[in-house]
Amino acid sequence: LKEYLTEENLIKNKLFNFKKLCDDSKQRIYYGPPGTGKTRKAKIEAVKIVTGENCSDIKALNLFEGRINNKGTNEEKENDKKNIKICEKQIQIVQFHPSYSYNEFMETIDARGVNKDGVFKKIASDARNDPDKKYVLIIDEINRANVSEILGELLYGIEYRGQEITTGISNDDFSVPENLYIIGTMNTADRSLAMMDYALRRRFSFFEFEPAFETDSFKRYQLEKNNDKYSALIQEIIKLNKAISEDPCLGSGFTVGHSYF
Repeated sequence: LKEYLTEENLIKNKLFNFKKLCDDSKQRIYYGPPGTGKTRKAKIEAVKIVTGENCSDIKALNLFEGRINNKGTNEEKENDKKNIKICEKQIQIVQFHPSYSYNEFMETIDARGVNKDGVFKKIASDARNDPDKKYVLIIDEINRANVSEILGELLYGIEYRGQEITTGISNDDFSVPENLYIIGTMNTADRSLAMMDYALRRRFSFFEFEPAFETDSFKRYQLEKNNDKYSALIQEIIKLNKAISEDPCLGSGFTVGHSYF
């Protein structure tokens, strides 16, 4: 079965296109050691999803952070302003931490006894009321909290989008709209992928991020630095990462990421 279910064999037999399946995934997690650009990538992909533009990574980051290219034409500046407003409205970012709860993420009851929507319920409602546009929720450091507890009934809702579920506090009928994307980032130095709830793992597409010291883009960056000491330092870090990866008590999840340099 393992031999049969290779990506090459599945594509050859036209069972499915694995790359397209992952690219189209509305629930994805970028995982890897610190400093490998996971959150950066999440912001870039979120901008491209909501604007529908296949712009450069630098431009996407500028749009996410609300920066306009002052060297562009008046038409380009106006387009940037429009896309910045789209990003502000249709992208939400939240960071999980050990004390983060279902009440903050989904819903709670305030001191007056009134039901109050959390981060997810708000953006899901916005997406449902605006079905022709795409919305993205970025969950940074998704594995630093008890994810299964925070998501609760959403484990069903994100798998069966459009089908109504009953929420745990207000007992409202709620469904996850088709136009809402979820992008999580996961630091493997904090917790390995294997330690996450399997029910959660099978509902997301996972993309691994590794230190990029030996990629062409980083090598070009080294040449631009034109500094022998810097280049020597990078070579030592590459050796260190190899030793960390081969250490049975550590592994590649504890390597040093390129963004530190």
